[in-house]
Amino acid sequence: MLAEDDELKLFIPAISHLKKNLQKLTIECFATSLITIVGISSLTKGLMKFTSLQTLHLSFGQCEGVGDQGLAKISELFQRSRSLKAASLIFSSSWTITDRGMASLGQGFRRLTKLKSVLLSFHYCQRITDHGLSNLSQGFKNLICLRRIHLDFLNCEEIYHEGRINLCNNLKKLANLKSLDFNFDFCRSITNSGLFSLSHTLQRFSSIKNISLQLGQSPDESWIDDNGMAALAYSLNSLGSLESLYLSFAYCRDITNKTLITFGEQLQELNNLQSLTLAFRWCWTLTDQGLASLGQGLKKLNLLRNIALYFTGSKQITEAGIQSLRESLNEIPLLESIDMNF
Repeated sequence: MLAEDDELKLFIPAISHLKKNLQKLTIECFATSLITIVGISSLTKGLMKFTSLQTLHLSFGQCEGVGDQGLAKISELFQRSRSLKAASLIFSSSWTITDRGMASLGQGFRRLTKLKSVLLSFHYCQRITDHGLSNLSQGFKNLICLRRIHLDFLNCEEIYHEGRINLCNNLKKLANLKSLDFNFDFCRSITNSGLFSLSHTLQRFSSIKNISLQLGQSPDESWIDDNGMAALAYSLNSLGSLESLYLSFAYCRDITNKTLITFGEQLQELNNLQSLTLAFRWCWTLTDQGLASLGQGLKKLNLLRNIALYFTGSKQITEAGIQSLRESLNEIPLLESIDMNF
């Protein structure tokens, strides 16, 4: 854990003897005002000499002195790091990161043609908007080697549906993707249009094994209904290689039992699914009938080993509905763990 610019300046000389052989590097700083663009510049300039570097993890959560200028320096590093195969950047809770920083990163990612894994966390960076997300995702467009993508924009309240639609459009060429993890919980206006675009993109990932989507609404707005959820369910139906699925939709007041019925019908076709999490917290219109229909579909997942179902706040679901669901799940032959919350 590095805490100030002087430590960053001394770090690269201390490991300079490894510049031809070092393949993996992790640097973490947290909640310090003593890390600034001066330290980041020194770090990235030094790392350009590490020609064998394949995995890079940088974490500067709540380091307000880094900001857009720091991301621009990291982008310059990316443009010189042709051997990089995995990049992980964590810049959470920063008021100095804006769309400008996202555009810089997008430029850097364009050059990482060997990249197989990317993890970006900008949760609570509330100055990032649709424009920034769109420019960032432009950098992913032609990364045909990419296998894993994890994006965390939790509570970035200026991201609306347009940014997510552009993100989906920019991922369509990534046919080799194996794992996709999006967290856009409590961003603004997750709509049916956004789910339609996401669903269309997912259908292109025929060999994907892991999908995690966190798309909870804000308590004071709800723009997703049964039509959007049906589009998502139908797209998942075609992903026969899928082994792990995590879906979270909080405060979706306009979805009904029809959504649970559709998911029950479509998910039963996922013959390789081993782990499933469905979270419909505070979706008030769901009832025992929908839960029973969901259970009838899920019991046909013969390879399923782990299941978690969360319906906290769905006040129309009774003990009778829970018991019916439990009976269905007990018919799954390989099931090892059940976690339910109502």
